[in-house]
Amino acid sequence: MKFDMLPNDIPLPIPTWGMDGVLMPIFLVLLVVSFVVHIVFINVLLGASLASVYFNGKGAREKNPVFDRVAYLLTTPVTVSENMGALWGVAPLLLVSVLFTPLFYAAAIMNSPQWLHIIYGNIAAFLFSYLYKFTWHKLEHRKPLHLMIGTASVVLFFTLPLVFMSTVQLYWTPTTWTYETRFWDALLRPDTFFRLVHFFLAAFAVTGLFMMLYGKHKQKSQDATDAEAGTVLLRTGKSWFALPTVLNLFAGPLAL
Repeated sequence: MKFDMLPNDIPLPIPTWGMDGVLMPIFLVLLVVSFVVHIVFINVLLGASLASVYFNGKGAREKNPVFDRVAYLLTTPVTVSENMGALWGVAPLLLVSVLFTPLFYAAAIMNSPQWLHIIYGNIAAFLFSYLYKFTWHKLEHRKPLHLMIGTASVVLFFTLPLVFMSTVQLYWTPTTWTYETRFWDALLRPDTFFRLVHFFLAAFAVTGLFMMLYGKHKQKSQDATDAEAGTVLLRTGKSWFALPTVLNLFAGPLAL
């Protein structure tokens, strides 16, 4: 098989100051550390954004102010996580670009134009997320509109990992490339599917752990509604942590 689409080299000289044997391990350690921090924030972002919209709708449907408060409380970790996740996502992206330059850029080209969704999709998701949080009280009597805004942000956030994972699977497996390989070919592969399952289950498990800690903290609040919301968070967090963790005992080995 010919790999004409894969450049032999990209002339980006990296100054090593005579430490060629040392820089690679350092870069790999930095990649792992920065990616772990990034992915923890992304996990909380995905889980908390979905949980917020769910409890928002449940509170409106059941006329329950406690569920509404739970949904509102979850908007804070969402906005914090989206900013910290984006910030910490720059480092692993740059390190991958340096360590796997030809493979990474070739995979990104094959995933065009969907790769651009990382830019446009992020921008739109951020804007919808901010609008959802900061119009909470203004739109409290227009719940359908408010829920539509929140749902739009959740849908956009959940589509971003699809692009990332398909690109990762491509640059890890260059022997699977053909001249016709595109985004949907990579996305619909079994290895990509099981890694996505593993990733989304982990996102709910990490969010569940966060909910338990957040709920414990809110239970100590002097505000009665906040305290009740903390109990709901704690109870929900336990189930969110337990079930995905058990399921990942099966999904994880399949991904490997």
